[in-house]
Amino acid sequence: MSSKLKAKSKELLKLIKKETKSSPLFYTLLEDITFELKPLIPKVALPYTKKLAPAIPVILELLVKEPNENYRLSLLAFFRAIPLEYLAPELFTTILKAIIEALHWDGNQEVKEEASKILFDHLVLTREVQENPQRAIVFYQLLFEEFSSLEEILQEEVNGRIKIRLTALFTLLARNLFSSSFQEIPFKSRVAIFRRISVLIPESYQLPILDYARKMIINSLPAIFQSLLELIPEEELRFDLIDSFLSRLLDAHDSLPIIYQEMHLSVLYKIASLLGEQYASKVIFKYLQLLETCQRTSQVKIIENFLAKLAREFNYGYRNKLIAYYQPLLKKYKEQKEGAVLSFKKTIPRNCYWCGTPVETQATVCPSCGKELLRCVICKLPISFEDDVGACSFCEAKGHLTHFEEWVKSQGKCPSCLRDLPLEGIVQISKNSSK
Repeated sequence: MSSKLKAKSKELLKLIKKETKSSPLFYTLLEDITFELKPLIPKVALPYTKKLAPAIPVILELLVKEPNENYRLSLLAFFRAIPLEYLAPELFTTILKAIIEALHWDGNQEVKEEASKILFDHLVLTREVQENPQRAIVFYQLLFEEFSSLEEILQEEVNGRIKIRLTALFTLLARNLFSSSFQEIPFKSRVAIFRRISVLIPESYQLPILDYARKMIINSLPAIFQSLLELIPEEELRFDLIDSFLSRLLDAHDSLPIIYQEMHLSVLYKIASLLGEQYASKVIFKYLQLLETCQRTSQVKIIENFLAKLAREFNYGYRNKLIAYYQPLLKKYKEQKEGAVLSFKKTIPRNCYWCGTPVETQATVCPSCGKELLRCVICKLPISFEDDVGACSFCEAKGHLTHFEEWVKSQGKCPSCLRDLPLEGIVQISKNSSK
């Protein structure tokens, strides 16, 4: 054992016995111990952590009572450095509950960020929990027990990184809800939690980018549908859960940052292939709708490729035959599901950007001046005569100025060429300068 780490640990435990905890010396020692533990692999750090076991209840108590936010960060940093997943189940659960509690009540954003990192980055992203199956079960069951509290945090939280980390945790919970690990929990309770998670996942598509959490959410979707398909015995309930969740994911697709839409299209294909044609029609409808509106050549090719694969899997032989079969069904589906939305859009007054003549939302050319209607690259609707227009300084893609500014604030990129774009890179244009 490291003599320095051993000496610091002994000194810390002596302070606790003397009840001089929360002194500056206590936190200095704790920070030194954390620094020494951090680079160690879990199995090497475990003996040191066991020696420090008597200090953990004290550290948990301080996490709640300590008024100094920097000291609270030091306490959380210690928990991030120790191999939580190798501790006794009771202690493991107690620590995680305390961290969730800190995430719930602490008003300091740095402290909340650190707490969310322990729950997701430390325990999930590094796969430490998954490498220890017994701890994985304990971890997922704790997420279930604390779901209401965590959901409340997610709904009230303004920090997008914390929200998407929590959603990623819920995604992992959804993958396991109907497994044998939860068989002692009433089935109806699990279904109720799943329904809530199936709303939270698509809502997360609008959150700012946090690459590893976003990828985990999207890539976990096929496994969730597989669990529904294999582990929900009642056919009517199985269809309802699959159909409602899939509908929400499809509706939310367009709100994903563009750089993740191709990944999502690929995952949707895997889901459709997994579920079979009985459930997959809505995915096919979405692909066909995107073919009508998508302006990105790369996405069009991806969609056409997936349609060709589904055509072979569902015994249509080739893509055009599948499309010919599904297009009339898509028209009927649109009338039933989207009729109200489409009719609402038609009532929004639109006029030609160039001459001010009223135009239909679906029109492409002005009936008066004959010019091609200018459409917003973000909302896809026509830009009207009185609207302010912004353009990308790199590719000249145009959109409503407010839409462009909101997009760049949240994504930091042009919605068309995807180059990094600061707010100053949006050029406000006039009709004389428009092409």
